Amino acid sequence: MTILFLWLVLQASDPAAPKPAAAAALEEAAGLYAKNENAKALDVYDRAIALEPARAAAHLGRCRTLARLTRHEDAVAACSEAVRLEPQNWEAIRDRGHYLINLNRLDAALADMEKAAAMKQGDYQIDYHLGLAHFIKGDYARAVPVWQACVADAPEINNKVACYAWLYPSLRQAGRDAEAAQALDAALALGAKPDAAYMNRLMLFKGTLSEEEAIKQMSVDALQQATTGFSIGLWHELNGRTEKAREYYEKAAASEARTAFGHVAATNALARKPQTSGTRREPQFENEHVRVWKSIIMPKQPLALHRHERGRALIALKGGQLKVVDKEGKTINTYNWETGKAYWLDADPPGQMHGDLNDTSEPIEVIVVELKK
Repeated sequence: MTILFLWLVLQASDPAAPKPAAAAALEEAAGLYAKNENAKALDVYDRAIALEPARAAAHLGRCRTLARLTRHEDAVAACSEAVRLEPQNWEAIRDRGHYLINLNRLDAALADMEKAAAMKQGDYQIDYHLGLAHFIKGDYARAVPVWQACVADAPEINNKVACYAWLYPSLRQAGRDAEAAQALDAALALGAKPDAAYMNRLMLFKGTLSEEEAIKQMSVDALQQATTGFSIGLWHELNGRTEKAREYYEKAAASEARTAFGHVAATNALARKPQTSGTRREPQFENEHVRVWKSIIMPKQPLALHRHERGRALIALKGGQLKVVDKEGKTINTYNWETGKAYWLDADPPGQMHGDLNDTSEPIEVIVVELKK
């Protein structure tokens, strides 16, 4: 009886000791997360936090679950709370850095990944996302050694393939072509399945997958439009085909998979290589509330097929008549915009893709402000 009493006193006096109900909820939430039942897991993580708000592990689990639900803004906030409670929690810092990349906040992401790397060596996830942040920012010289470490630290073949898929173009962009060729051969020798996005990218680089075959993947869903579109654009860029690279980067950037790495990478590639002519989108500004870009639609040069999951405001800098066409070229809507006036456009119907066609003799220029929530 005395021992039980002492144990209860110690539990009550130790703020780090898990409270039984909170610990049970945390275990239940982790089990649901492992089964990919993410909405249920989120509810149980919320319950665990309500029972014990100071438990960093619950906030970290909630962070990861929110990211799976593509609620990356909320995920970053949850990881930040875990870091506040446990400033040396390298996993929370690492995961926050990961999700900041999804949100295209590269400077903050890089700061987190470098801090996590200083705290924990040999972690594949740190290697991968630190290398990614350097690559997307165009710092290929710094990206190379990180991707090399990523290959060494990767636990599975498919993980190694993912590292090689970024190592090869990093080496090429850094002017180390001989090493790039060796890396490409080493990646393909791993024997991973050719239906994975990164293996397909490597096969495209090698010439064993045609552009036509790669393009087919872009129509699978918004994620593949971004991922494969960026891969094809990167392949063209590495081979000096600047205009073709831009074409596919624009298709990737037009995807509704805004938090996909392909979308983020394509958006930054376009920002580094501004175009002065031709139909295009020019990124202007982005935060947790809105995404803003300028669309310039030249006569007879339609904007690539895309869709809008959310409503948006549009300001006509240079008006005109714009036709909205489906993949067959059939007109599904027509807008007559006056220069200097603003308009509201609702989200697109489910599953509908469209292109924007300017059938007039003058360019149309608009600023688009798209809501994120």
